[in-house]
Amino acid sequence: MHFMLILALSAAPNFAVTTFSNGEKAEGGFSITEGRKLDFFDVNKGKRVAIDPEEIARIAVSIEEESQQQAWMFKEDGNAEKIMLPWKYTVRKLLTDITLTSGQTVHGHVNAPFYLEIDDDSKRFFLVKDQKGEKNQKAEDLIYVKEIVLPNRKIGDGKLGMITIKAKGTPVLVDHKREMSLDPPFTGLLSGAYDVLLFDGSSVRFGLSGDAVPDADQKTIQEKVNSIEEFYTSKKIVAFAKSGNIVRGLVELTRKEESYDKGYQFARWELWTFEPTKQNFDIKRRLFLYRQRLEKDLTKYEYKSEEKLKAVSENAVVE
Repeated sequence: MHFMLILALSAAPNFAVTTFSNGEKAEGGFSITEGRKLDFFDVNKGKRVAIDPEEIARIAVSIEEESQQQAWMFKEDGNAEKIMLPWKYTVRKLLTDITLTSGQTVHGHVNAPFYLEIDDDSKRFFLVKDQKGEKNQKAEDLIYVKEIVLPNRKIGDGKLGMITIKAKGTPVLVDHKREMSLDPPFTGLLSGAYDVLLFDGSSVRFGLSGDAVPDADQKTIQEKVNSIEEFYTSKKIVAFAKSGNIVRGLVELTRKEESYDKGYQFARWELWTFEPTKQNFDIKRRLFLYRQRLEKDLTKYEYKSEEKLKAVSENAVVE
């Protein structure tokens, strides 16, 4: 019976083999915190992206930088003079490559726990960006996760796509799946669906994928947004869309009042993500889209939702 259980686990799509830098291995059902995505900094795009754990086929970790640092301490409080201590410690920076089931690989940094279900027990491990050793600890004794392989997940062809925008205005792409916005050029795109926004003076054309949001929820969310005090004194949600329990709002933020930058007024657009609670909605994420700095009075912006700007796939042309 126990043998059959092991066979069933090893055939599961989330079965993973984890290898550590000292050669030790651990096997079990791979997961991260329930309902979360992996918060990953993509060094090529210079942006944070959210990776669905179901997309992950392989994680490879390598040493990006490593050095031995001299230990020291301040001579006394309030005195900048340093005293060198008679030991060193290892400082290490790690680079993480994640291969997705689509076949693409993203490169960057991550700090996150993950779990392996081993013999009905959930064991926690960590992916990290930086490591610091203990006093006189050998570098090889500073252990890190070196590789996670999910052998039962099929990997695609790995081809990257592009989206060509011929329509008028400054374009921005939004990848809801990975919770990121992209500026042109739109090349090297992972497979998926992208909403397009076009900013042209006082005109904003956009696609916002999802279902309709009830009027009562819209009112509650707008009141939540109004209660936030910040640099922008006016915050208006101009469009809503719902995906599952998640609500997204295209937010216009403006400031006409005088600020540190005298003589100028500001407009900014963000995509806010909201999660429902028992009594209200929590703001999960604010995604920057576009910004204007104006020398004269802000005009009233016109918004137009267009179906052709919703869920555009890679290798498409938008005219």
